[in-house]
Amino acid sequence: MPPRPTQRHSDSALAKEVQELADQLAQSKATANVLKAIENSSSNIQPVFDAIAKAATELCGAQFCELTRYDGVLFHYCASFGFTPKWVSDHKSLYPRVLQENSVSGEVIKTGDVVRLKDAQAETFSEYLTAREFGFRRMVGVPIFNEDKVWGAIVLAWSGDDIPKEPHIALVQKFAAQASIAIENARLINETQEALEYQTATSEILGVISRSPNELQPVLDAILEVASRICGLQDAYVALLNPEDGRYHVLSLLSEGSESTEYMLVNPITPDFGSCTGRTALLGKTTYIEDAVNDPTYDWQKKAGLSGYQSMLGVPLV
Repeated sequence: MPPRPTQRHSDSALAKEVQELADQLAQSKATANVLKAIENSSSNIQPVFDAIAKAATELCGAQFCELTRYDGVLFHYCASFGFTPKWVSDHKSLYPRVLQENSVSGEVIKTGDVVRLKDAQAETFSEYLTAREFGFRRMVGVPIFNEDKVWGAIVLAWSGDDIPKEPHIALVQKFAAQASIAIENARLINETQEALEYQTATSEILGVISRSPNELQPVLDAILEVASRICGLQDAYVALLNPEDGRYHVLSLLSEGSESTEYMLVNPITPDFGSCTGRTALLGKTTYIEDAVNDPTYDWQKKAGLSGYQSMLGVPLV
């Protein structure tokens, strides 16, 4: 017969089983909290990110966790846990930021896979000074996917010589999958809301047209009002070509009384590249001026002695 286990061995096995059950319970509670945040988040997914950062840090025995989003050019801060409020405030001020070489989040974006770093305090790591300041070495980055593309990264760090366990990494991957669900839900909700707004806007304008079939002014005013509400415009106007002088005269204004609009009322716009209206008229297509202040060809407001808008959009009426 096999020897009976000693009391010490029995206690050790029991303690291990109890710890495993406690870990499973903690993970189940954390997962439930994240799923609840997803259910309640609708289009606001910030609570989901906050819940994931907290749960990942605590369940994996990590020192901190940070979530970031990558838009193809820049990283954006999403959430973190484990840092002091002041450090978070200072850190957030660095975003948006470019992809950094020799960083965990950067490698996650490049590879689309789990990234493990053994020594974050080595000078080959982009933020080794932060690692030395906070005393962490081991780091793991896990990708967040959306529509088969890497949307962002979840990055964790462990203090001292702590080594992240494979079950912990698998758990973070599970949280990343839940983040993907929240992101997709928010996208679908936003698209539905936008479609509804566009349908409502179209109905409003068609209603004005039906009520004023022989009047142009109410229709132009309605278009500006709807465009302002949907696009959050600072200023807008409609200018139509006067065949007699070949210039564009403002017929409808979103905000009367501003320097620019007052100037345009008495100074019709010549079709040339010096203004957004003139450029749109010449090209006959939608025109976007990203930085009107520093665009050397955009000089209409400079000639008029007015403060310039940062960005402008011109849409032709055809």
